[in-house]
Amino acid sequence: MRLLITINSDSDRTGYYAVFSGAQAEIEEPLWKVAIYNPRWDVKNLTERQVSAKVYCDPKSLKPAVLETDYGLLWSMAGSGAVEQLG
Repeated sequence: MRLLITINSDSDRTGYYAVFSGAQAEIEEPLWKVAIYNPRWDVKNLTERQVSAKVYCDPKSLKPAVLETDYGLLWSMAGSGAVEQLG
């Protein structure tokens, strides 16, 4: 999968989102938008370009739960609105 992080900030909070698509990101539409917990490492490296990621899904819901990048792991937030299927 190909992954891009978006950061939404306002005066109340900062939200981190992972948007990812298939292996050929320049051809394929985004598949998922996942609200993620703020990682302990500097995630800003992933906001400027798409990177490769492995996606591990929850076995019950089949929704993305953990995203593994070369920089570290990203964890999906809990809750019904945390994961949005786009494609």
